[in-house]
Amino acid sequence: MFRVFIIILVTTTFIPCGYSQVESNKVIDEIIKKGVEQILLQNYSNADSIFSGIEHVDPKNPMMELMKASVMISMATDYEEPFNENKFEELLKNAENKIKLYFSSKLKKDYYFGLLNGFHSYADWYRGKWFGAFANGLRALNYFEELLEHSRNAYDAKIAIGIYKYWRSRKSEVLSWLPFLNDEKSYGISLIEEDIKGETYFLHLALHSLAWVYIDYKNPLKAIKLCEDILAQYPQNRFFLWALARAYEDVDLTKSIIHYKKLLASIQNSKMNGYNEIVVLHILAQKEFLLKNNQNALSYIQELYSVRYESSIKEKLADRFSDIRNLRGEILAKLHD
Repeated sequence: MFRVFIIILVTTTFIPCGYSQVESNKVIDEIIKKGVEQILLQNYSNADSIFSGIEHVDPKNPMMELMKASVMISMATDYEEPFNENKFEELLKNAENKIKLYFSSKLKKDYYFGLLNGFHSYADWYRGKWFGAFANGLRALNYFEELLEHSRNAYDAKIAIGIYKYWRSRKSEVLSWLPFLNDEKSYGISLIEEDIKGETYFLHLALHSLAWVYIDYKNPLKAIKLCEDILAQYPQNRFFLWALARAYEDVDLTKSIIHYKKLLASIQNSKMNGYNEIVVLHILAQKEFLLKNNQNALSYIQELYSVRYESSIKEKLADRFSDIRNLRGEILAKLHD
């Protein structure tokens, strides 16, 4: 869940600020909308090419670098594979230079520096630097809080703060006896729900974040409704397919399996590195085993062992394969009873 928190914290900051909501330059506005559409369709190379057009319209605008960085994060998260760290850092450095050189407005600076720190938080998480991930995430939130002091309609700032408050409260429940740690989960959810109504380029990322909050808060029906609304427009979007399948685990295991199978088909068609395919096959085996469909469960285990995966993810799969072996033993024992 820590991983989910970091992704949510970073991706939520991609939403343009409420005080501007969309780019005033209509050409750039159209470029961003087209690029976002390609991200939703998970055509990442197309999105990257489209965002390159921002520089031709306004070379001083840092949104080209920031949007390209968002593509890298989206693809790395979707495909569970490394991204080019040097290219990522170069994009952020170029964006930072543009912000310092070309912007005098405190509102815009707070917004863009919030973005930058959010991106740095993701990079630290990716490198396994947990302290840096949280420190940069908190810096991003501080910039958004500054922004809110001057613009009460900064929708993205409120959403980011709402998500942070929810997960901070959720992850510090064991310390709830401390007087300065208030339970702000409900307040965090209300902030998100209130401000997803604003016009943004990246509403879908805020909704994806909210879906996982609903799942964690034991409100799967709200998560299901939210995901199904998005999937009605983008039926192959793996982020929402995964959230929907997970939400149904708490409502109807049979329907959960149906959606995990849809997710599996999308993963297999995308020719990934094998990690997600193994994870989803393992989940399917677990759910079938819970339903006492032992032969189906064994079939998924057998299929899982036939997946070709890249050597770079072998270490990441070590603990999971230990769990898989244990599950296989339990399934075989049931079949031989």
